[in-house]
Amino acid sequence: LTDQSCSDAGRHAAEAAAANLIFRCGVDEFSFVHHRIREEVLRELGPDDLGDIHGRVAADLETRQPTRAFELAHHYDAAGNPVRAVEFALPAAREARRRYAFDLAEELYRIAAHAGEDLPRTQQREIAAELGEILKLRGRYEEAIDHISTARSLSESDEAVAWAEAELGELAVKQGRSDDARNHLEAAIRRHGGRVPGRPAAQLAGLCRQACLRLTHTLGGRRPGRRPQLSVLAQLYHRLLYPFWFNQSSLLSLWTDLRQLNLAARGTDQPALGRAYAVHGSVVSAIFPALSGRCLASEIGRASCRERV
Repeated sequence: LTDQSCSDAGRHAAEAAAANLIFRCGVDEFSFVHHRIREEVLRELGPDDLGDIHGRVAADLETRQPTRAFELAHHYDAAGNPVRAVEFALPAAREARRRYAFDLAEELYRIAAHAGEDLPRTQQREIAAELGEILKLRGRYEEAIDHISTARSLSESDEAVAWAEAELGELAVKQGRSDDARNHLEAAIRRHGGRVPGRPAAQLAGLCRQACLRLTHTLGGRRPGRRPQLSVLAQLYHRLLYPFWFNQSSLLSLWTDLRQLNLAARGTDQPALGRAYAVHGSVVSAIFPALSGRCLASEIGRASCRERV
């Protein structure tokens, strides 16, 4: 790494140790006595020299210990090779997220984002979207909106645009911006082929239709084949229920509730179906408080058993 022979390197290390600048921390391993000393040494190096050292460290580390993804990403990024850093930063960031190490995941995603336009458009979108998700999980909603908006602008498919609109809608709900949440979530629903009735007459007609579908399904009528995409659409209506519940009429809230339940029943995602029944119970109990909670829970339990069968 230093273009020195082993004997010269050992002699210089011994001199630095005698001056109490470094200390031995292992076999042929040394560390600075204080971080201020390290900072001063780095300050004396020019940007080109420092970048060259990072590049040598990264190349040597990749040869000897290629699994140290975090260090490799850091050194390649500091060496001015962000595209190479992405190869290590992105998988490491996803692993950190899987382990709920959100602070580490954010740092790695930011390293990956340094490559910018040097990456393919699809990979730029992935990094922006996943960084936005991490920021949302850490409660930094404004920053999350910026990155997810970037991901939306880079999206090339209806599915990707719908995902970004749904995330922006959820962030708007968290910030209490109900009108923005509704606009984003309805845009996501339209991308998946769904719709939301506008006029009260259309809402009432839609509510009657959804109620008939629910009754037919509960009584064991004909059941259409299950489709995975319906579970995605059901979750969008599930999210849309929140701004409707707090800012719209009970009629539209009840329609949205039955719509998400009917779609979840025809989907393949069983946890989503469980959430749909839980929300349905809360909505019906709030709109019709005279109903017994015990009877309602019993009915939902029987219907849930039939869904599993």
